[in-house]
Amino acid sequence: MPATIVDAADTLYIMGLTDKYNEARDFIRDNFDMKKATGVLSVFETNIRFLGGLLSLYALTKEDFYIAKARQVGEALLPAFNTPSGIPKSNLDLKTKYASNYGWANGGSSILAEFGSLHLEFLYLAKISKSPIFAKKIQTVRDRMDKAEKINGLYPNYVNPDSGRSLGALGDSFYEYLIKSWIQLNKTDEQARRMYWDVSAQIQKQMVKTSKSGLRYVAELRDGSVDHKMGHLACFCVGMFALQAVNEKSAEEKKTVMQLAEDLGKTCHESYIRTESRIGPEMFYFNSHDDATSRNGEHGYILRPEVIEGFFYLWRLTGKPEYREWVWDAITAIEKHCRVEHGYAGLHNVYNPGQGHDDVQQSFFLAETLKYAYLTFTDSTVIDLDKWVFNTEAHPLPVMSAQEIKEAFGPENQEN
Repeated sequence: MPATIVDAADTLYIMGLTDKYNEARDFIRDNFDMKKATGVLSVFETNIRFLGGLLSLYALTKEDFYIAKARQVGEALLPAFNTPSGIPKSNLDLKTKYASNYGWANGGSSILAEFGSLHLEFLYLAKISKSPIFAKKIQTVRDRMDKAEKINGLYPNYVNPDSGRSLGALGDSFYEYLIKSWIQLNKTDEQARRMYWDVSAQIQKQMVKTSKSGLRYVAELRDGSVDHKMGHLACFCVGMFALQAVNEKSAEEKKTVMQLAEDLGKTCHESYIRTESRIGPEMFYFNSHDDATSRNGEHGYILRPEVIEGFFYLWRLTGKPEYREWVWDAITAIEKHCRVEHGYAGLHNVYNPGQGHDDVQQSFFLAETLKYAYLTFTDSTVIDLDKWVFNTEAHPLPVMSAQEIKEAFGPENQEN
């Protein structure tokens, strides 16, 4: 499965690297086939990388063969939804159509951040392929979570796919997808808006903390107790809160939430500039002695995009030049420490880059890290945030007009 090619092709297109894009396009057209997949695939990763990538390529180029390729991916994933609750399982053997969950996931539960991050792609696929089944599948998931028993106002991280019962607390890109789903449907998806704003209030109340030196961070909750650490992955919420801020109704709310986004962005920046490599670690901790430090085994960097993603949103939505400077600083450090003979590789230790590389170039480095960095320095009309919404793999999908929504889904699919 040419994950790197599919994941990176829209970056090539957006960057205007026409020859390389055409090479990728022709390869996908002639060689990409879900029937070639062997072994067990992650439903989540297949959705955000393959389906998201193909949908974005269609949206950008309007070449019809991408619809057929995307539909093939969507149809291949449908057996994962064959559960009593309609909540899909995490893994799928495409040959046997057998779906399963990870044994470590709270006794074989489905994971909120995974099954909750299918909505943008399946909805757009339903529209362009004229196949309502995809919209129905993810609406069932949304409705199930809307009715789920929350834990102190937060959605459960683990859900039993048989009963739909809640079994834990918290999950990340599900929240991102709620506000982005509202934006994707031209701010008409009131169910998504209500669910997002309700849970955002609880995240701000229960999980946003301030360190002794004044750094704000989003802590982790485990069985009701607070774990004072923030992962590189969690820096995605900088962009999420920035999007929320510009869509708040009152000037006071806009200011308060944007300040939160900027404060969290500063913390993510501090995690970078306090290391020898000037690249942030996988996890950073907060205690009475030190801020934004990492522990043994969690001080690597695997070319993740989330910190640069946050700076991109802050630049686009505030126009403050320091966020461009922060992206440039991060990209310069990545170029210095992660560039190797045949590409880029992660670092074992951002505090001591001399400890070497991990010999892996994740496809998200090309799909996300470099795309967000590039878009920080383009004109804001390139992937205009009023017209596009990014999936969690940075694949842009178009905002649908009211007329398109009506034609594709009809009023019966919109919550009053």
